[in-house]
Amino acid sequence: MTHFGKGKQLVARLAVVTFLGVSIGLALSIVLGLQLRYLLVGLFVVLVPLTVQMTGRWKQFFLIALMLGIPLQIKKTIFPYSITHVGGPGGIDVLFADGALIALYLHWALMTITRRQERAIRITGIDLLVALLGAICLLSLVNTKEPTLVLIDLIRVVKVTLLYFYLANNIRTREEIRLVVWSLIAGASIQGCVTLVQAYLGRPIGLHLFGEVLQFGEMSAGVSIYRRPSGLMQSANTLGLYLLCLLPLSLSALFWTGSIFARLFCLGTFAAGTMALIITYSRGSWLGFIFGSLVFFLWLLRKKLITYRRHFHLLALFALLVMMILVIMWPKIMDRLLHTPSIPIHTRTFLTRLCLKVCATHPLLGVGLNTSAETATRMILTVRDPHNIIDYVMANPLVHNLYLLMLSEIGLLGLSVFLCLLVALFRQALKAIQIQDRLAMSVGVAIYSALSGFLVAELFDFSYRLDQVFYLFWALSGLIVAINRRQTHLDSTASTDAEEQYAVTPSG
Repeated sequence: MTHFGKGKQLVARLAVVTFLGVSIGLALSIVLGLQLRYLLVGLFVVLVPLTVQMTGRWKQFFLIALMLGIPLQIKKTIFPYSITHVGGPGGIDVLFADGALIALYLHWALMTITRRQERAIRITGIDLLVALLGAICLLSLVNTKEPTLVLIDLIRVVKVTLLYFYLANNIRTREEIRLVVWSLIAGASIQGCVTLVQAYLGRPIGLHLFGEVLQFGEMSAGVSIYRRPSGLMQSANTLGLYLLCLLPLSLSALFWTGSIFARLFCLGTFAAGTMALIITYSRGSWLGFIFGSLVFFLWLLRKKLITYRRHFHLLALFALLVMMILVIMWPKIMDRLLHTPSIPIHTRTFLTRLCLKVCATHPLLGVGLNTSAETATRMILTVRDPHNIIDYVMANPLVHNLYLLMLSEIGLLGLSVFLCLLVALFRQALKAIQIQDRLAMSVGVAIYSALSGFLVAELFDFSYRLDQVFYLFWALSGLIVAINRRQTHLDSTASTDAEEQYAVTPSG
């Protein structure tokens, strides 16, 4: 049976199970009068074992669930500590993605016990950097006045570390790489489409269970006031950073997939995602996306993944999409760039000075992970305020710069390790780009571009500290490390086979 045939059978089985489950669930909800949220939970409990049993693909199923659980943040906060806390979790969050991750680790343990030929875990330099960053986050407890908030975020740090570690050690085949990439692209497609529907209706569409906000944020430019849809995320800035990290991945799939449907899906995701990115009105994300896109196309040209003759139709279609988007959105883009009110400018300046004061209190280890807002609130009255904007920042006194925020929370030591980790990830992406395989090369180019855009965008924002981008960053990190480890394993196997063949070849 061909791979394509298997894929059709899997889709058919999933469709049958889903149809039956939803039909039965809707009938029961009508008879019993259950609310929608209980219906969804019940359907999940029923559909998961049925689907896995019918498909027989535990690992693939939960990988998809894990990747889609990043943008579709179904979660329950237990032991809430502060409902007003900003810049990180205010309680212990139990996410849908966490359940999928636990299932994957249980599957890994089972396979290790029953299949002793599984590859041993290898600890490399980048793994040590990840572990060191977690240790420094723990050390930030030394200076904090809010140890509970530190411990709450440490739980999240442990979870994304486990996410990274699983992907880095268990994505071992081309099929699994493709599965993770397609799942991430699907998440970007969902976010883009939901955002466009929100913009068209001018209001949230009722998907609060999946992370949609109850009310859009607003911003003014010139004489206009714009509402900022944010998809299924906490803020428009978070959505912008999420999309700029995944849009290069959606375009990179054009160079390794041969399916016309898949290519149209990628182009549609890019078009919807780019439009959604623009209407977030996040200027940091715009700049990051432009920079990342330039890096992306320069790498494509350098590696000869695109040429004028072979890809004229794709380049023409891409240019047409960009032109259509710019024609539609150009007036609002220019209004946002050229008519920024003075209050946001003064606010950013004030927050930067406030953060530097916080950093100065404990420069080496910081004031504590996840506690910058509380520390800044206690010090806010010590900052000079010639423009009387203190009322605008009192509810959210976080600097709009990830690197300064990290400096304040985990100190110079933590920020240095994080930057070293970024350098290591760039090297991993660069290493993948050199692999003579279009899938690995394309994904390497996409992640290199995403990291480039991330670096620029986070100079003006702190969305990395929020769940969806936080999980996405570590998922991309685990994916690029897994690609290189797979290639190292293939090269080692090929070298061993060559040596054995040479050993048994009789001399002439």
